[in-house]
Amino acid sequence: MRIHGLKITLVGVTAMTLMLGAACSSDDSGDTEDESTAAATATEAMTETATATEAMTETAAAATPEGPSVADLDGLVCSGGWTNQTFGSTGDFSASFATSASGGSVTLELGGNVFGGQGGTVEAPLTVDGDSTVINADLDFLCLAKLAFDGANALETILESPPALGDGSKATITDFSFDGKSLNFGVDIEFANNGGTARSVVESTCS
Repeated sequence: MRIHGLKITLVGVTAMTLMLGAACSSDDSGDTEDESTAAATATEAMTETATATEAMTETAAAATPEGPSVADLDGLVCSGGWTNQTFGSTGDFSASFATSASGGSVTLELGGNVFGGQGGTVEAPLTVDGDSTVINADLDFLCLAKLAFDGANALETILESPPALGDGSKATITDFSFDGKSLNFGVDIEFANNGGTARSVVESTCS
């Protein structure tokens, strides 16, 4: 059986050798033309791939949300509400903007028991630092607020020691999303003296 198998193998090799010999001995006058055509086809395919990649990149960039500039905020009002997901409490929320290219202010109105205390209305000054819009001020029942956002992205978002929570407490804004049509974010609350944490979410639409 091995001899028979070897014979088949040799026959196959011989056949392949004859075929290769015929191919190598054939007229190669068309090789240059075939190679040129193949190169042109490959170049065209690479160009089409590069074009498709560029189009995909442009589409992704267009899909990336960009927040409004500080000047675009003038007259914008965002209204909605907040929910404390830990304790189940709720309240109203609104942010009304009065701005120019150099800054302005936002009036915040929060109803319900904000941080377990009483809500209210407070005006926060807005300043411009490069491409960022910044709030850095004592906001009464919200206490010292440090907030900076660059378009739709929050850069620094801390409320230090809100009065209702006491010294050493902190509220950090997370998941910030602002595109001029909606203003949404979360608030991670850290109670003083290792008193635990809670989370609230704010959702609002703007016009």
